[in-house]
Amino acid sequence: KLEHLKKTHLFNDYQPGDPVHVVSLENRRLWRPGVVDKCNEDGTFEIRWTFPREGPRTSTCEPLHMNLADVFKDYSFGDAVEAVWPDKGTWFEGVVKRRNIDGTLQV
Repeated sequence: KLEHLKKTHLFNDYQPGDPVHVVSLENRRLWRPGVVDKCNEDGTFEIRWTFPREGPRTSTCEPLHMNLADVFKDYSFGDAVEAVWPDKGTWFEGVVKRRNIDGTLQV
């Protein structure tokens, strides 16, 4: 019912380097990880995709379709995690096997 609707504030204070999740316009149930590359004057943002697939490496996105990603980085060997297949962009459950020199994890 309309009387139960509340106004919400649309977060749009993203800065270059912020990790984000952006809803896929092709599949609205899929959120793609990326990083804000640039803030545009029209209120949109250039997003550099973490796993770009066959398409462009960056896309222009509206804040309505974005969420600031809460990135936890203090994982240890043996921690149970959910990770993304780099080539597929799909999530899977796994266990941390090791921390790579560049800060990424082997799951």
